[in-house]
Amino acid sequence: MDDNEKCVIRRLAVFLRYEAEFAVIEVEGKEIRIPADKIGPDAVPGGTLAWTRGLWRPAD
Repeated sequence: MDDNEKCVIRRLAVFLRYEAEFAVIEVEGKEIRIPADKIGPDAVPGGTLAWTRGLWRPAD
């Protein structure tokens, strides 16, 4: 690998639903409950999310 190249790991999830103060996402086939405030304001259930700047946001 060239010194100017960087390896980037992109974390992706599917946003399943809200449950009270939690959000449920699916990562690599596993459902995970996380605090709802870790979901970006533009995310919608059923959408694909990417971990960006401390929040799960809609993936590009």
